[in-house]
Amino acid sequence: MRREPVVIAPPKLTPLDEIPLKSMAELESEYQNEDLDGMCAAHNDLIKDIIEKEEDLISSHRTHIDAVVDIIKQDMSLLQVVDQPNSDITSYVRELDKILVAKVEMIGQLRT
Repeated sequence: MRREPVVIAPPKLTPLDEIPLKSMAELESEYQNEDLDGMCAAHNDLIKDIIEKEEDLISSHRTHIDAVVDIIKQDMSLLQVVDQPNSDITSYVRELDKILVAKVEMIGQLRT
């Protein structure tokens, strides 16, 4: 019995320059009725959040790089196997597909 391959479409990734940001006018109108202490407190909270997100991103990037190195080793190993005479091309294609899906998922995870 022949099984049809499962096709997994990669997630749609939004480029960073297409993510909407608030303009200075929008920010000023939000804080128009706030007192100075309130704005300073909100600013400090925002800076703290930004620093935490930066640290999380850097940590996630390091983890991603480690995973990429591991998956490249899998790629190399798979190529060594398929380069052997009488290798099983069906198995090769199946394993290559798993690796490609894993790569797409890894990139998606880093971008979220």
